[in-house]
Amino acid sequence: MGGAGIEQILSPISELAVQWRSADEHLWVVPRTWQRMVGEPGDRWQQWTGSDAVNTACAPITGSPTLTWWAVWGQHDGRPVDVDLAGTVPAHVRMIGKIWVAEWTGARRQAHIRRGDRYTDIEFAPPTLATAPTSASPPRKSTRPVPAGHR
Repeated sequence: MGGAGIEQILSPISELAVQWRSADEHLWVVPRTWQRMVGEPGDRWQQWTGSDAVNTACAPITGSPTLTWWAVWGQHDGRPVDVDLAGTVPAHVRMIGKIWVAEWTGARRQAHIRRGDRYTDIEFAPPTLATAPTSASPPRKSTRPVPAGHR
């Protein structure tokens, strides 16, 4: 739990600092390693809008040059959220306030995110993030309705 009225989790694998301020429905998500560069949220809180946007981050695991963590998160609007990883088991989805987040380790693979009747496919670029997220290039994304029979 963070400060007054702020829920917070630190994701165990990626060390994403995820904060939810319920009083005015604002969120802030940043990898902990970047937090030292960008500081505390201050006035950079993001207003919750119910957006379908999927955010991503990936980086080598601290102390292990051969292992990589991968994470996806977004705004939760009440629809069920599932994150399936191509060729492996589904990722565990955690909720905090109106934010969902999933993370995993391993080889680069496509993530298939289902939120209610919408699918978003994420193709990650190789992890080369060494600076704050504003300089990261976005992954390839496509959003499409869930095919009939898969609901």
